[in-house]
Amino acid sequence: MVALVLLTTVTAASPMTGYWDYLCDDGNYTAPSKYQQNLEKLSTTLPEAVASSPTLFYRQIAGSSQDRIHALARCHGDTEAYDCERCLTRAFQDARVVCTFRKSVSIYYDTCSLWFAEKNIKIHLGYWKSDLMADGPPIPAYCKAFKKDASTLIADVARKAADSPQRHATGEKDRDERACKYKLYSYADCLPGISAAECQACLEDLTTTPNLSGGQMGERKATLLCSYRLEPYQFFKATKGELP
Repeated sequence: MVALVLLTTVTAASPMTGYWDYLCDDGNYTAPSKYQQNLEKLSTTLPEAVASSPTLFYRQIAGSSQDRIHALARCHGDTEAYDCERCLTRAFQDARVVCTFRKSVSIYYDTCSLWFAEKNIKIHLGYWKSDLMADGPPIPAYCKAFKKDASTLIADVARKAADSPQRHATGEKDRDERACKYKLYSYADCLPGISAAECQACLEDLTTTPNLSGGQMGERKATLLCSYRLEPYQFFKATKGELP
């Protein structure tokens, strides 16, 4: 039996794909309106602002009084600037389709996330709901070790992300047995600028109860402050390094 845990340093992002989850909230706006104009303004300035930021994170406000929009966007720490801007440009486009005329939207992609709302977006634990998606092939029927392996890997990568100055980390776990043969890969990150303690608390809240009971080998979970992803395939390019 081989059960190795490795951590990696991210060097490049996976190609952008479609959104994996979204949430429409609060009231509606009309078109044409000042609110719509402010949203259009944000859609042309925020993607570039995030992509050019050293932390790949930025927040903007457009408009005043009742027409004001608060927006916040980020890309994963392994994302190239071009892919980051492209992802967030698409996020604004998709948000108009899936949450037509809604004033508050959160939408998640493999490489980026976007939030905008009529009210100020508060950055603290418990303020935003978490989004969850299970995917991938089914867990092998006779593999009793899978849930423990997956939970251990997720927890290890989450701790490494909280300790990292960049607030993100990746890892892999390998098992080669007759009933259990797989490689698992995980990624965890936190919003740039939050403390190590806040990052750790957020990821612990997300990863304490993984949805592995759903019967699939892959899953991802995200909130405004942090996120993690688990897959039975490598979805990032990285340089391997052993977990101490």
